[in-house]
Amino acid sequence: MISDFNPDINNGNEIFGLTSTKEEALINIISVPWDMTASYGKGAADGPDEVFKASFQLDLFREFYPDFWKAGISMLSEPDVLKTLNGSFDNQVSEIVLAYNKGELNIPEIADKLQAVNDACHRMNTYVYENSLSIMNARKIPVVLGGDHSSGLGLITALSETNENFGILQIDAHADLRKAYQGFVFSHASIMYNALRLQSVSRLVQVGIRDYCSEEERRIRHSQERIVSFTDRYIQHEMFEGVTWQEITAEIINSLPAKVYVSFDIDGLNPLYCPDTGTPVPGGLFPEQISYLLEGVCNSGRKIIGADLCEVAPSKDIQNQWNGNVGARILLDLCMYLIHSNR
Repeated sequence: MISDFNPDINNGNEIFGLTSTKEEALINIISVPWDMTASYGKGAADGPDEVFKASFQLDLFREFYPDFWKAGISMLSEPDVLKTLNGSFDNQVSEIVLAYNKGELNIPEIADKLQAVNDACHRMNTYVYENSLSIMNARKIPVVLGGDHSSGLGLITALSETNENFGILQIDAHADLRKAYQGFVFSHASIMYNALRLQSVSRLVQVGIRDYCSEEERRIRHSQERIVSFTDRYIQHEMFEGVTWQEITAEIINSLPAKVYVSFDIDGLNPLYCPDTGTPVPGGLFPEQISYLLEGVCNSGRKIIGADLCEVAPSKDIQNQWNGNVGARILLDLCMYLIHSNR
């Protein structure tokens, strides 16, 4: 617990201006500078650093849980080896995508390059997995800050080995249920397909989905309700017809098991809040809607066991760091709900 700290100044050197080291903090954030298989816009690899820099200008007070920061939040140093590895396959990824579009992934030269990229992504997942286990073994709570949405798989895998049964609450514009999208086994568009291969993941509850393909629609429909998708269309139509957000969130929460992992792709929000994320989609939710939903999860007695925040990319206008600002606020709130849920 943090003592002898003034939250109205928060002039420490740790994330959010706190002073807690990883040994002292309940929340340990794993920075994952990764966007190797980004299929539209790049930049998420720089998201963790952008969020970290923006975090120092946030006020820590939160009406829902004013003293949550006393539990401590710390961010592990950004791994240079991952950032270097992430940028070392740009040419190969471009060649693979071009071959995929032509139906030529089986050409030996392309197949070798694809294997090398998949191996590199596996190394990233292993890094996150090992750090997640180390954090949990120290009786701390791991949070992943990506990077593209594939960044969280290592943490989900670690949690699957320490929890017999849990659900994933996915806030996202995309279903991310494609199998090895563009040939990349660990594509950002395949994160939930890969997560559902873990038997401990008993249910996936999606919120805000508004851009998905027929393959993913069939996967949802044939999942025997292992996947429950509250699409943006469903949410908006319900609200147009007079159903309240309170009633919708109650339906979402009732779909979740007792233990919940929160996977937050920033493009789940209305792109007013994340204009430079890799794959922005019109529509979406507002931050206070998500806060209301997560407060409901906490108040229901469900336990949040981990979380990731992904796809934050730096603003293209260097004078206006809006994306990092919003990302930092979402991350701080995620940490608050985790701390509240694990008191």
